Amino acid sequence: GSAHPSMLMNLFDSHDTARALWMLQGDTDALKMLTLMMACAPGPSMLYQGTEVGQTSSNGLTGAGRDPANREAFPWHKKDEWNTDLLEHVKGVNHLRRDLYA
Repeated sequence: GSAHPSMLMNLFDSHDTARALWMLQGDTDALKMLTLMMACAPGPSMLYQGTEVGQTSSNGLTGAGRDPANREAFPWHKKDEWNTDLLEHVKGVNHLRRDLYA
């Protein structure tokens, strides 16, 4: 039979797709809404590494967002470029999911 919905992983970007913020053309408000919606859905939430700090593509928003530009490593060495507002939002959503899980 099929897997129970609570066992299915929720994701909207990965190493096999363009990055979420690239697909949303840089709209961080839309990405914030997506993270909230994902946290409210059954099953474990999954963010592709870098999504939580606003990583788009090694080509930026105007270049291609597909492979290999979507596979750029997490920007540990570029902390000054992180979108800290987005990061704090993701942390808050994760805390809500943990604390209010139904």
